[in-house]
Amino acid sequence: MTGNQAGTAQQTISNAADRLNAGSYPRTSGATSSAPHTIKLPSNEHCSPQPGDDVIGSCGHKVGEVVDVEPGYIVVEVGFFHPSDLYVPTSAIDTQRNDDVHLNLTKDQALHQGWDEEPAS
Repeated sequence: MTGNQAGTAQQTISNAADRLNAGSYPRTSGATSSAPHTIKLPSNEHCSPQPGDDVIGSCGHKVGEVVDVEPGYIVVEVGFFHPSDLYVPTSAIDTQRNDDVHLNLTKDQALHQGWDEEPAS
């Protein structure tokens, strides 16, 4: 494959991915793939994190692990030697990919949001 052909193939793949994410292609029910599946959340109400999922900041660093899911927030255990909980609002979730929940802010920002107290019911 020449350099020009590789560039054209990459552009074709990129265009197809853009159309798929924009909803231009129908999704096929029952389709399987070994490729990672990313869900871009149009509304955080459609997020379905599960205990055991890793929580990743927008910087790519692991924030912690989901230990509980409540309406409006997820409980994330952070720290190794002295673990504590963060109560991360679902509005801070950007995407969910396989068993990873990606936030729309960095790890450092998430740790300094004041989310160390459980929200009032």
